[in-house]
Amino acid sequence: MKKTFLLFLLGFIAFSLIGCTAAIPTKNNSVTPQTQTSLQETATDSPSSSHSVVSEPVESQPTVSQTLPPSATTSQPPVSSKPSTPASKPPEKPKPIPDTNLTDIVQYTKRPSYQSVQSEIAALAQAYPELIQTESIGSSVQGRDISLVKLGKGETKACIIGGIHARETITVSYTMRCIEEFCIAYTQNDSIGSFDVKTLLDTYTLYMVPLSNPDGLEIVTGRDTPAVTVTYRKKQYSHEYTTISDYKGNANGVNLNKNFPLLWEKINNKVNTPDAENYKGPGAASEPETQALMQLCENNQFVFMTSIHVKGDCLYWSDTLNPNVGVSQTIANRLEREYGFYKCKTSDDVNGFGGGFENWFRETYKRPGFCLELMPLTETVDPLSDVNHTYFSNTVRWNKSKAVLSLIMTYCKP
Repeated sequence: MKKTFLLFLLGFIAFSLIGCTAAIPTKNNSVTPQTQTSLQETATDSPSSSHSVVSEPVESQPTVSQTLPPSATTSQPPVSSKPSTPASKPPEKPKPIPDTNLTDIVQYTKRPSYQSVQSEIAALAQAYPELIQTESIGSSVQGRDISLVKLGKGETKACIIGGIHARETITVSYTMRCIEEFCIAYTQNDSIGSFDVKTLLDTYTLYMVPLSNPDGLEIVTGRDTPAVTVTYRKKQYSHEYTTISDYKGNANGVNLNKNFPLLWEKINNKVNTPDAENYKGPGAASEPETQALMQLCENNQFVFMTSIHVKGDCLYWSDTLNPNVGVSQTIANRLEREYGFYKCKTSDDVNGFGGGFENWFRETYKRPGFCLELMPLTETVDPLSDVNHTYFSNTVRWNKSKAVLSLIMTYCKP
């Protein structure tokens, strides 16, 4: 009996020990459902490493938002698996808006022709007979009139010219629009910028030659051809050759702004025959257009002259022969400060300023002579289409450039 009881007791103790050992989890034998799933997947992928540690999260794991409290998910949102959105591009510069022609007579949104300029001058004289008189100051190589518009009622005289370079068609339109805008402002007792136009035109008479190179305009716009064989040379700063769109000369292939008798003989640009851009001519003042402008200045006591050009958004006002005539520097400073036209340094290269109209005027009369370059360097001069004229206000910065002549008149008054 005792033997039987001892056997039963030993069996019970052994059974109890085995049960307790199985019930106590250890670090090595604890298995969570997630770990079990991972191990099963690992075993399936790699039978030879059934007990390897898996670093990638498995699908059955809870997401970050499920395990963190609401406050944490608010301050630290889940990281998106999508690629980050690239930084947005800076806004593009707005494109210029085509102009609507605001004047009744001058069609400045279209390229001019010799005939359109003549017709508009006649129409302006008819519309404003109390302000405008017209005449011809001479003829071009091919016999076209060089027309003069006398604008104003005053005794003080000043000379304004446009279109001396054939390809600069926008300068013709700019000069013509200035004429009509002056007339409108005068009759309406209005101002241009901050300048009272009636006061200015009662003081001044402006001698304006909108198209001083009529043959050149007709050549560059395809209505005529040069009277001589013209060379199209390689451009100075590129490997390209000049084309008709670069044409500056008159019908003789002479750059009129290198033909005036100022250090003409010193010009040595190695261009000795008719050329699209840089031929100074066979002699100083050899061209009829040059002679007509010189005679106009000789016949009148102009207090200043201004030649309108296109490229540079700047003002040439000084050269080494005449570094500061009269109020030239004052005007250059004001134009730079108020209207943003860069004040050029004193011209010191004879190949650049020799033979120039404004330079000749300064030297001859010891009075201010200016070269106003209207267009920013970023703009393209395109005489073969209407594009510069279609966007006239943007091309010539009309909101600012319209008041330039008024400012010069104000500071040059005797």
